[in-house]
Amino acid sequence: MNILAVADLHGNFENIDLKDVDVLLLAGDIAKQNPSAEDVFLAARQIEEWSRVVPVVFVHGNHDSYKSSHGKWYDLEKVVRTPAGRFFCLDKKCPS
Repeated sequence: MNILAVADLHGNFENIDLKDVDVLLLAGDIAKQNPSAEDVFLAARQIEEWSRVVPVVFVHGNHDSYKSSHGKWYDLEKVVRTPAGRFFCLDKKCPS
């Protein structure tokens, strides 16, 4: 089994090559530093695209949330929409 493990992408998704990869491990800080809502949603859409190719395992990083103008925090893993069995979140912040 080939596992591609990456961390600290901070929104730089263009160099991820999933050829010959069986599982993608995203080990935090996938969204840009100090992300806006748009940055978090763009990261979520990218994870959804990757999950169509390989299963994705995600660990929440400190740059994978944004604070709305209303003061509410939103976490990247809570806005990812993938079919069952394609996205696995390994963190206490993960939705149950």
